[in-house]
Amino acid sequence: MRSLRSQSAAVSFSFFYIILLCSIAMAAEDPQKLVKAAVANEVKSTEQQTDFWMYRLDKENKSGTKVQDMVETKDGIVARLITVNGRPLTAEERAVDDQRLATFATNPDDQKRKREDQKKDQDKSMALVRALPDALLYEYAGIDVIDGRQTVRLNFKPNPSFKTTTRETIAFRATEGTMWIDQQEQRILRLDATLTHDIKIGWGILGHIDKGGKLFLQQQYLAPGKWRINKLITKATGQAFIFKSITLKQRQSATNFRPVPATLSIGDAVNLLKKQETTVALRKP
Repeated sequence: MRSLRSQSAAVSFSFFYIILLCSIAMAAEDPQKLVKAAVANEVKSTEQQTDFWMYRLDKENKSGTKVQDMVETKDGIVARLITVNGRPLTAEERAVDDQRLATFATNPDDQKRKREDQKKDQDKSMALVRALPDALLYEYAGIDVIDGRQTVRLNFKPNPSFKTTTRETIAFRATEGTMWIDQQEQRILRLDATLTHDIKIGWGILGHIDKGGKLFLQQQYLAPGKWRINKLITKATGQAFIFKSITLKQRQSATNFRPVPATLSIGDAVNLLKKQETTVALRKP
């Protein structure tokens, strides 16, 4: 019996080893195809969303830090402020933010504007994602395990034959870095990109983006087919219309993901947010 088990274990190990080798060979053979498949999955997940989540978002930019509780609904994302610059809200600030939410929950015009703004941001992000297979050239760089997920690591550089069609994709002309694709679900688990030289917009007349800009993005696996961004870091400097300097430095992290019903309305989301614990650990100096 022990011999049979040993043989069975050996066969199983060999089987999975062969699968691993085959997957590595496929990634090495056609990384562009792997990126195209991952991008198709990202676009489908965004445009045909069937899952909705509640989570805590920690944001930091040049203005300071804030923590918000977020709830996704079919009509947009609703946020409730928890802390500002590492301190809880005062009673007055809490009342003001809760009144903002109450007004928002009963104002269809505000909801429509918010939904349209979020849709514009999503469309810009999707323009970048859709361009990934064509805008960059990929090279197989290995296999890594990240957060318990086996990923294919790909290095990338600009594709000289890519023609920019939108303002969002201009930065691809000078973008190099690494992408990690989840092997099982073919989703982009991590992206680490850097601008290797200055980018001129409109021959430099409309502005430029300085060399050294960074983008780091990571997604978290929540359930089969369900992923959300849990870390986002952006850093860029430049100039617009000759006189206006641009400095972008932002860090976001999302935690404590919990599923919510797909039928949740804006009003339901507001009520759910108000029931949540509003205290968080203060930032250490």
